[in-house]
Amino acid sequence: MIFGSDASGSLSCSSPPSRGCNTPDSDVSDRFEDSLSNTQHFLMCHIPITGKKLPTTAKDNFVEVDLEDLSEVNDSFLQECGISPPTLLQVAWLLLLQSYTGKQFVACDILGPDYSNGLLCLQYKLRPDEKIIDLLHNIQLYKDASAKPNLSIESICNTAIVSREINSHIQYTSLSAYEILLELRPFPNSPSAALRYRRSTISAVQAYRIGETYRTILKSILDLPAQNVSSIERLSSTDRKQIAEWNQRTFPVLKQKLHEAFSEKALDNPEAPAVTAWDGDLTYEELDAASSVLAQHIKTLAKQHQNKTSLVPFCFDKSKFAIITMLAILKSGSVCLPLSSVEQYRDALDLLPSIEGEVICVSESYANTFAGVSRQLLIVNSPLLYQLQRDGDYGKISDVGSDNAFIQIVSSGPGQRKAVMQSHSALYTGTLAQGLALQYYEHSRVLQNALYTDFVSTGEIFSSLLFNACLVIVPGQEYDDGLAAMINEKQVTHAFLPASVADCLRSKELTSLKSLILMQDPMSLCEIDDGGFNCEVLKAYGNPETSVLCTMSRDATTQNSVFRASIGASFAASVWVVNPTDGDELLPVGAVGELVIGGPTIADGYVKDDVEVTRFVVNPAWASDQMKAKCEKLFCTGMLVKYLDNGDGELAFCREMDSIGVITGRERFHRGREARGKPAFGGHF
Repeated sequence: MIFGSDASGSLSCSSPPSRGCNTPDSDVSDRFEDSLSNTQHFLMCHIPITGKKLPTTAKDNFVEVDLEDLSEVNDSFLQECGISPPTLLQVAWLLLLQSYTGKQFVACDILGPDYSNGLLCLQYKLRPDEKIIDLLHNIQLYKDASAKPNLSIESICNTAIVSREINSHIQYTSLSAYEILLELRPFPNSPSAALRYRRSTISAVQAYRIGETYRTILKSILDLPAQNVSSIERLSSTDRKQIAEWNQRTFPVLKQKLHEAFSEKALDNPEAPAVTAWDGDLTYEELDAASSVLAQHIKTLAKQHQNKTSLVPFCFDKSKFAIITMLAILKSGSVCLPLSSVEQYRDALDLLPSIEGEVICVSESYANTFAGVSRQLLIVNSPLLYQLQRDGDYGKISDVGSDNAFIQIVSSGPGQRKAVMQSHSALYTGTLAQGLALQYYEHSRVLQNALYTDFVSTGEIFSSLLFNACLVIVPGQEYDDGLAAMINEKQVTHAFLPASVADCLRSKELTSLKSLILMQDPMSLCEIDDGGFNCEVLKAYGNPETSVLCTMSRDATTQNSVFRASIGASFAASVWVVNPTDGDELLPVGAVGELVIGGPTIADGYVKDDVEVTRFVVNPAWASDQMKAKCEKLFCTGMLVKYLDNGDGELAFCREMDSIGVITGRERFHRGREARGKPAFGGHF
């Protein structure tokens, strides 16, 4: 087998390695030197552990890694390529470490008598486009030069490799610095290996999965040594089956308009309280009637035609009139565009030029602000609704309109905006699933806390209304000591709050609150301390592209460091962990990769296609009959996570992807087809 320079020119050697090719490669040397002089890159090269003490009295255990069926291929491969057996198995271990840590810099200790101190650390920077055959040869050539005494074992790595042929005297009980020891069996006999691990921190199931991943990687190396590092198969059949089972729990697609579903619930229980707000209360019957007359008025102002869908911006402080207005816009067959300011309206004009001249619904407090912006400014207040209801022109609720219910303007970077299209179907499915997950019923009282420009507010509002629960609306966002008193006074049972305000409720007497759902960026959610809450504390994750929340964890306040990082398991969507540089590759359970979300709650996409290809994709290579993935469209979150080894499909947040590492959906899913969303609103935008 001849190997030579790859696309980056990393190797200049053109002769087979078995024939004495030892030409130094400056690029590889630099990578070794870089790894040796910057050991901080390896501080987190620890294979993931459970993060908690498991109930066991045994100090360690082992699991065999079956390599017998690879022996014939292995012998042929080694002879042809001139690679030593230890090098092959060590490279497979480095690739495994990359999978589980999600980092290019990997490190492990090699134990052997060839060095006086008997303990060395192999450190290497893996490059996605590096050929496997080149990697094998580089490790074999430079292993001795790169292996230096590991003076900070615990901070660099927690795994080691030992050959029992030359180190039979080493006992695992003396290797207290490691969580896992890869034990290689004698050569040149058929290759075999075992994983020795601490039972106090690694479960038997996790150890077995790691062994299966190692075997899968080794087989992929032998099958196709000419492939790139990024193309190595890492997902074992065991993990593939488990991930498929976890993702069969997605909610079915429910085709119904939000306002129609609300009106049905209003008929079920017309006298039930729908809204209790600082500016007045509404029953379901009153809310349905008020929104219907306002919908007819909006239709008249918008001069809506059968083949055109209007987009109606609205800007409100938290109020009962905001809820009436949202329902009215939807009932008119239009699409809601929540705004927080005139400046945001002007930003929206760049993305949605057709909104110029459309009716804008505002509260009294925003009337002067928007007076010079729109020719059709509709101030929604009590006098207007009284007049409309007095005239009695309820009209016919529109059965013609867009499939989309909301458009959310969100930031996509410094000075950049994008418009996310959220369909009725996605929002109805998601809000219904959210209400079921939180066990809403007719006596639930849900605090409406989020701003209307925050996608969380849509879930707060409609998941409550779809279960005949009551929305509790207070002015502003109360993040002080009065929050607990307000919750008790209003008999709130469920509250969505930023994680940063959790301390306001710590050690407070909460007489009614059953569930506190913490919403903020995942990093902040990971910093929640244990104790002091007199209610159930949950962590939830979602974004405008998933329409509503998509994962939820009930382990929010655990002292366990790993489970504190949990963002929960999916309750409506499907969640997948893929290779950050190749989205066509699913990663093993416990490996760090990009979170990709699919299922019925995914938004229709962005209004402008030039943004859509970067985050929305369809039909990746793994969405096959074997995975049974029902993923017409997936959203790439740009967030690195891993599956927790707790059997529930729960995810742990690791970190945001580096901006340099965030590449387009087209490139990440190069074997899939990019999502080409249907034209927004029939092409009117």
